[in-house]
Amino acid sequence: MKIKVCGITRLEDAQLASELGAWALGFIFHRKSPRYIEPAQAGKIVAALNSRVRFAGVFVNATLEEIENTQKISGIDLVQLHGDETPEFCASVRTEMLKAVRPRSQADIDALSAFRSVRTFLIDAAVEGEYGGTGQVANWKLASAALQHGEVFLSGGLNAGNVTEALYSVQPSGLDVSSGVEKSPGIKDAVKLRLFFENIRGCK
Repeated sequence: MKIKVCGITRLEDAQLASELGAWALGFIFHRKSPRYIEPAQAGKIVAALNSRVRFAGVFVNATLEEIENTQKISGIDLVQLHGDETPEFCASVRTEMLKAVRPRSQADIDALSAFRSVRTFLIDAAVEGEYGGTGQVANWKLASAALQHGEVFLSGGLNAGNVTEALYSVQPSGLDVSSGVEKSPGIKDAVKLRLFFENIRGCK
């Protein structure tokens, strides 16, 4: 099970997530997010951890140039597209990628077939006017349906209390957690984070 802890803004949170077994850490490079981090600051965290985990950059409708420049500054090795990016744009990204989608119906899942270059879809909650980070639980039935189109990471309102049910209901390849293990946006809660990983291990 690949676990991505997103919304990292502090080195101590990154270190704990890594020690607990996180597969990747996510940095939010969308300026409107309360979890936004400057690429240079993210780069300091990446350098301090010495590549013990993967590092993802979360972008919302950024240009290819913006993504590539941020990658150079921060040292991320994964790109997470969390906006309205088209299949053509996704195909132009040269770094390993996750494409976030916020499905409301089966039609949204069927539309994933157009994203032929995308191997991994991240399923998040559909909240009007928001691109993510809402803490709302995603539609698990639609998340399961997305498995026919590729690898699925489940996001949206995950926490220690519901992660076991989420795993059994969706059977995703990975999980993406942020607000469910926080004290406040961008500040992780060590107790919540530890319990989240403990409950996942209890599912094995």
